[in-house]
Amino acid sequence: MGINTPASAAPSRAPAGSDAALAVYVLATTPIGTQAALLAAADYAAGLDARIVLLCPHVVSFAASMEDSATPALREAERLGQIARGIDVRVDILSVLCRTEGDAAAHLPADALILAGGTGGRFWPGAVERRVTRLQRAGYQAIFIRVPLGPGG
Repeated sequence: MGINTPASAAPSRAPAGSDAALAVYVLATTPIGTQAALLAAADYAAGLDARIVLLCPHVVSFAASMEDSATPALREAERLGQIARGIDVRVDILSVLCRTEGDAAAHLPADALILAGGTGGRFWPGAVERRVTRLQRAGYQAIFIRVPLGPGG
């Protein structure tokens, strides 16, 4: 499992070690949403020459410097990597520093398959579901993985 953190550098179109023909990207959200999306990505990638890339966007305030935010971003990426290890899914981790959540999409190939997990709203779409919709409108193949709220949800 590798961690690649391009700080304020120009977006890379594919993470290091991109030798597989197909990559399934998982957008890190909440721990349970990320876990659900990683499991779904493992199902999509099963039997294919595909790799799973966990995209961990770390939004940095305009008041803060990107350099000072690199260490917390790496810690967050490592914490999310532990989720992948806990469910025995092999992933490459791409931790990106960005000013807005939308900036993270610049690190995705145009033909990327993107999975994002979240609870979703009961009557209205939740934040993660809205993010997936924005990615779809931008032309990406994005899929929202709904995580059940639990008993009665």
